[in-house]
Amino acid sequence: ESHALAKPNVVIFNTLLNAYAKRGNAHGALKILEVMDRYTDSMREGRESDKIRADEHTLNGVLYALSVGGTSSTSSSTEGDAVRASTILQRLERSHVKGDWISKPTTRSYSLLINACGNRHRGASTEEERREALGIALDAFGRLQASKYADADSSTYACLIRACGKLLSTSSTGDGEEGDNAEEMERGEKVGWLFRKCCEEGLVDEVVLRNFVRAAPGMVVEDILGKFVESRMKGRGNRVVVSMLPSEWTALASKTVK
Repeated sequence: ESHALAKPNVVIFNTLLNAYAKRGNAHGALKILEVMDRYTDSMREGRESDKIRADEHTLNGVLYALSVGGTSSTSSSTEGDAVRASTILQRLERSHVKGDWISKPTTRSYSLLINACGNRHRGASTEEERREALGIALDAFGRLQASKYADADSSTYACLIRACGKLLSTSSTGDGEEGDNAEEMERGEKVGWLFRKCCEEGLVDEVVLRNFVRAAPGMVVEDILGKFVESRMKGRGNRVVVSMLPSEWTALASKTVK
């Protein structure tokens, strides 16, 4: 009777990786991915059934870890997190194109990358570093729009509006209330464009709306929302809620706020 230990498989690796990811430990998640890749390389000449390949769950787990925790709280490492997340998403895109029909990027994959970029405002980041992260986030959104396998949802817009507000702001909180006129104008243009596009697609939910109000300059918020909410603010202080908005702006949004 054989008492050999069970062979490692993708389920075991993914379970370990997700344990790190849920704690925001990107170092640990990336280490598991590295071990998986080494194991795969060592089995290239073996049986197909013995091979272990990182799949959609593996790579999304790494993206999640990078989006919520990152590899470090230092500025240089946070910069690397946006680049690392972009590399992971590109790997997921390529794996599907190359014939791994089971693994493909999802809407969540793109949203996680955008969220990782949005966190670039933390620490002593420079304008160049924030611009790089913003470019990666906008490029990911463009690829999502062109994708045959996924579509933007409310979470995507919420993440990207938040990212634009934080990366185009020099304030300590990244809420978009400070900065020179040129920066404020650019932030208003990008955030306003995204929110209007979200409205056109009927994907505005409470998180999208809240992030828009926080990220956009006051004049942009007033220009887009003013005529819809001004007469309905009584008794609500200054709080704007989706019930004040045209129904077509929210028609396809998720009813569950996460």
